[in-house]
Amino acid sequence: GWLWDSAVRPVLDEMNLLSNEETSERLPRVRWLTSGLLGMTPLHAAGRDWGQSRENTASCVISSYISTFKALGYILENSKLLPRPTQESFLAIAMATTPGQASLDGIVGRLRSVETSLTLAGFNSIGVLDTPSKSNVPQSLNSCSIVHFGCHAESKPNDPSNSCLYLRDDGTGKAETLTVRELGTASACNAQLASILACSTADTAVDQLSDEGINIANAFQLLGFSNVIGTMWEADADAADRLVEIFYQNLVRMTREDSEGDSRSLYAYALHDAVNQLRFSGQSRRERKQATDNVIAWAPFIDLGY
Repeated sequence: GWLWDSAVRPVLDEMNLLSNEETSERLPRVRWLTSGLLGMTPLHAAGRDWGQSRENTASCVISSYISTFKALGYILENSKLLPRPTQESFLAIAMATTPGQASLDGIVGRLRSVETSLTLAGFNSIGVLDTPSKSNVPQSLNSCSIVHFGCHAESKPNDPSNSCLYLRDDGTGKAETLTVRELGTASACNAQLASILACSTADTAVDQLSDEGINIANAFQLLGFSNVIGTMWEADADAADRLVEIFYQNLVRMTREDSEGDSRSLYAYALHDAVNQLRFSGQSRRERKQATDNVIAWAPFIDLGY
C-alpha cells in the first residue's frame, strides 16, 4: 500500500495510466528502471484491494524491469538484429534432486507436460536436460530460443558474481555451480527467453551494490536473451511449480491469437496473467486465509527486458 501511494501511483498518474474501468484491450507496458533501495522493492505488486478496485499496479499496467538504460539499449538493438524465429525452440533444465538442497518433486513431469504442450503449439521443442552437468548447460544455450531452469539457485549478495545455479553432483557429494562470472563467457545466439524460477535470481540485496545489477537474471540478459523471468526473493516451491504450467499455457494461447506478432512482446503479458491467476488461487505452502494477501508467494516473479 505504501509503495502504491508513494512510488507507483504518482508515476502512473503523471503518465495518464490510471483507470477506473475494466478494458478488453491489453494493458500498456511499463519498464521500471530503479536504483538504490527502491530497486529492491516489488513495484509490480504495489497496491491494495486486489480484485475489488484498480488501486494497484497490476490493474493498470504490465510491469517489466530493466537494470540500466545501457542494458535496455543493448536489448533493443539485439532485438532488431534477431528476427522473429520461424519456429520457437524450447529447452528445459530439470534438477529434481540436488546435493544439499530440498527435492523439487514433480519438476521433471511438469516440464515434460510443458514440452508436450509447446510441441503441439508448433514449437520446435528440443526437450528436457535431466540433471545436466555444468559443461552441458552453456553448450546447450545456443541451440534454443527459450530456456527454462527448474533448479535451485543462490544469490551471494556480498560477492554477486559468484551467485549461482546448482546442477548435478560433482562426484564428491556437492552440487556443481554455474556462476554469474562463468555465464559471462557463454553465448546464446538464438536467445529469446530465459525463465529462471529458482530462488533470488533477480536479487540485489546489498545496499552498496544495489545499483550494479549483478545477478543471475541480468547475466542471462547480457548473454542476449531479450526477456528473462527471474525472482526477487526466495521462491515458494509450490507457487513456482504452479506458475510454470500457467505461464506456458498462456504463452501458447497468446502465440496462437497473435501468430503474426512478435512473440518476444508476449512474454511479459503471459507472466502478468499467470501471476494474476496464481495470486487468486492460493497455490503455495504459505497460503493465508486470503491468497491475495500472500505477497511473499506470488510477487517474486518478474519479467526483465524487452
